Amino acid sequence: MLAKKYLQLIFILAFGFLCLTENSYAANKPDGDCDIFAGKAEMVQPNQLPVGTTFWGFYKCSSCGLETSSKPSGNTVACANCGSTHTDEKFYAVSVGKVGVTQDQHADDKNSAQAASGKKWTCPSCSTSNFNTATACEQCGAPKPGSPHQYLGHEHEAIPSADQLVQKNPRFKGKKKIMMWAAAALVSTSAIIGIKWGFSSYEVTGTVAGTGWQHTVVVDKFTQTTDEDWANQVREQQPVMPQGGRGEVPGKFNIRNPHTAVHHYQSVQTGTETVQVPYDEPYTDTETQTVDNGNGSFTTQTVTVTRSRTAYRSETRPVYTQVPVYETKVDYDTFVWLENYRRNLKGDFPKDADPLPWPVVEAGPLERLRHFSEYKVILTYNDGKNKQSYEVTPATESDFRSWKPGSLYILVKNNFGMVLNIKPLNAEVSSETDF
Repeated sequence: MLAKKYLQLIFILAFGFLCLTENSYAANKPDGDCDIFAGKAEMVQPNQLPVGTTFWGFYKCSSCGLETSSKPSGNTVACANCGSTHTDEKFYAVSVGKVGVTQDQHADDKNSAQAASGKKWTCPSCSTSNFNTATACEQCGAPKPGSPHQYLGHEHEAIPSADQLVQKNPRFKGKKKIMMWAAAALVSTSAIIGIKWGFSSYEVTGTVAGTGWQHTVVVDKFTQTTDEDWANQVREQQPVMPQGGRGEVPGKFNIRNPHTAVHHYQSVQTGTETVQVPYDEPYTDTETQTVDNGNGSFTTQTVTVTRSRTAYRSETRPVYTQVPVYETKVDYDTFVWLENYRRNLKGDFPKDADPLPWPVVEAGPLERLRHFSEYKVILTYNDGKNKQSYEVTPATESDFRSWKPGSLYILVKNNFGMVLNIKPLNAEVSSETDF
């Protein structure tokens, strides 16, 4: 507890010292110095800085994961938190969570040459990023690729570039690319394994726990009704009554009551109108942008950009009106089949007769009969700890009768839960049901 309070006291004193130092520097700064933040707030957005201003940015250290300044200390850029030198981490101009550039990011006389040196180069030996002015790596001393150098007292050709080293020796490949390929391979392998597992099949034993059937007879009657149609589509035709529920002709007869109705609508021009039509009008403008110098520093510059604004132009357009077009309709009589009634019989096999009975219905002179059958078999089985049920719907009565209550069947399932096949248990030669 005492150690914790001691550390808190040290932190408060250090913070107060930094505040006093900054205030002292601002109060005693020489008049000849050019302060880009003079007369401005402590934090300034990059596009509000004077053109040509150079400042240092930030990057996220790959070693400790914390944000640190890209401002160099001497000839190297190192993490202020863990001391690791900068490698290939991406630079950005504004600190995370802030909206502008602070005064301590300003490039001064000590590092302005480094800021103006251009894009950094990466050491092929230790991956440290070095300023373009450096002829050898500040971390390990390896010569800059592409330039003549002295090494152990011998003159050599220009060192190959990093891309050439990668082609010659795979060990120089970037760790991030390897990790990306490894992650993609892991995802692909997991997907393949998951799909293969899902389609893998296994067998469970099921029991016929219940059956049911229903026979339905629908009685339709040839019934006279009234309809209408366009007069040019109706031709007189006498109906023909059905014999034994077939051979009927509906007919169209007793045509009457001609009347007009809207057949469709037609567009007719009734005039013109002048409207203001918006469009995007391009124009040239200038703005201050922040340019990444590739070495941790950024410079503001004026660029010409093309923008667009909403403008309006007059256009004359025709005005159309939807005018109805009328045609003649007529009423007529005809015959249609309409359901009159239905009768059902249902039961639970095997108590019922063979063959299963149908409702007894006699068709009248203007009637027809339609027959519908429905069969259902319920299988129950244990899938792990859970009791499951599966419904089978046989297509015919003979197929339905083959499912004896209490008999055992093998259900072939996959890991997705789909039933692929059903076959009787201990049957050497039998029909199988595929799904």
